[in-house]
Amino acid sequence: FLKPNVRMMEEGPYNLIRRINAVCIRLGLAIGGISVNKNSATNVDYSEYLGPDWKPEFKGPCTLITNHVTVLDHIIMILYKFPTMVASSFYKGVPIVGKLLQRLQLIFVERGKDPERTRLRALEEIKQYQ
Repeated sequence: FLKPNVRMMEEGPYNLIRRINAVCIRLGLAIGGISVNKNSATNVDYSEYLGPDWKPEFKGPCTLITNHVTVLDHIIMILYKFPTMVASSFYKGVPIVGKLLQRLQLIFVERGKDPERTRLRALEEIKQYQ
């Protein structure tokens, strides 16, 4: 029940934060009476979208782009995969929360009036983590 994800056990500067985070999330979900079912699809064929010559090669990090339905979506993703997420730079300046988000290694993106430029900046930030 309180056992963290194996990937979280890897050595690194945020190892303790990841362990504490996993335990807190599991406790919070249990107290709230929320159960989570994890389903994995390992034999996925993307050749329809990426061409007939596509072969699966999963050798490094990936980029997962999602749209959330509830706040719990992000919490559950953190529990199972501990991804690096992208957030508005506004949150970086919020007392306490901003520091916590920085410790969780979020990528902060400046939102601007030019959506195309904002997207390009976000992509550049994400590339640095790949």
